[in-house]
Amino acid sequence: MAEQNPGGAAGTAVPFLTPAVMDGWLRASRQWMDLAGRCSARMIAFMGERMQADLELGKKLAECRDMASLARLQGEWLQQTVEHYRRELQATADLVWKGVESMREEVAEAAAAATPESAGETTARARERRAA
Repeated sequence: MAEQNPGGAAGTAVPFLTPAVMDGWLRASRQWMDLAGRCSARMIAFMGERMQADLELGKKLAECRDMASLARLQGEWLQQTVEHYRRELQATADLVWKGVESMREEVAEAAAAATPESAGETTARARERRAA
């Protein structure tokens, strides 16, 4: 029979590693993998869009007959490219932020569920240590 550690799950060397915490960690890990997949899919789609835009630029550059039209075309391409990267970076950052926040909430809920009766006690002890 496994021994019960004070404040922890049976047989664990780490007192806070309870089944509720492990369950929360596993759910957060699943969310992380889902988030990584969505970010990867976004980046693959974005790179496809960029490659298409760059191919179109090549076609347009081949049609240029003077330096002024070449400079204008390159300037337009640069502005569009910078804006495209800015929008994609913002959208990806928003996606990651929401995903990480969701994972943080998942783990916090699991941790709170793991020690509901000792949460206030732990906080009081932490305050005492900081004050000392």
